[in-house]
Amino acid sequence: DNGNDNDNDNIDIIDGPWVVVLDNFLTDEECDRLIQLGKDQEYKPSTEQRTNRDGTATENTVSRRRTSTNTFCHNCREDAIAGCVTDKIATITGFPVEFSEDLQLLQYRPGQFYKRHHDFIPAHKYGPSGPRLVTVLLYLNDMEVVEGDSDSSDSSNSSKSGATRFNELAEGADPVDVVPKKGRALIWPSVLDEDILTEDGRTDHEALVVERGMKYAANAWLHLRDEVHFEGVAC
Repeated sequence: DNGNDNDNDNIDIIDGPWVVVLDNFLTDEECDRLIQLGKDQEYKPSTEQRTNRDGTATENTVSRRRTSTNTFCHNCREDAIAGCVTDKIATITGFPVEFSEDLQLLQYRPGQFYKRHHDFIPAHKYGPSGPRLVTVLLYLNDMEVVEGDSDSSDSSNSSKSGATRFNELAEGADPVDVVPKKGRALIWPSVLDEDILTEDGRTDHEALVVERGMKYAANAWLHLRDEVHFEGVAC
């Protein structure tokens, strides 16, 4: 499923990295539970982490490029409903549950966004769990309709409220937008197939501004090795 609810006869094939859209990946109950867990834990301003020239990571800092709020769901694996979500991610990707960071639960209010960025953090490369290899982004609610928008994964002609935009999956290619839809999963790689320690810059992406209503989502970042048992451990 490419995220387009219309006929797919005229889809352009892009010679770039794979990007997968799965509709109905989550049930309504699972989506609602993750939203409630985020509210229970209280959303806080989102931060960014940069990598210094010597390969070390900077402290997490609040950035004007990222205006959403978030919280990490440290108890999701033990929650009866949220635990089903982490199990689903493991099943569909083949990554053990322990190779994922805790789910990052996201909340965007009208006017909030995350400018172009990449999920790969070079400072992770030689850490115990290795780099982030794959991102699984889960959309937890439907966006309020903005006039002129439609549900599509290819929307270079117009902005989509709260959509995830891949800026240039192939050299010279138009941006590709995936619109939030309750229960939808969006999956993509952060590294090259031929060298999993090297960032695949083609999967730069951004969260477009939310024009109306709220946007709720969750990130799962899947690592090369066990993330749970090495959390907080330095080499």
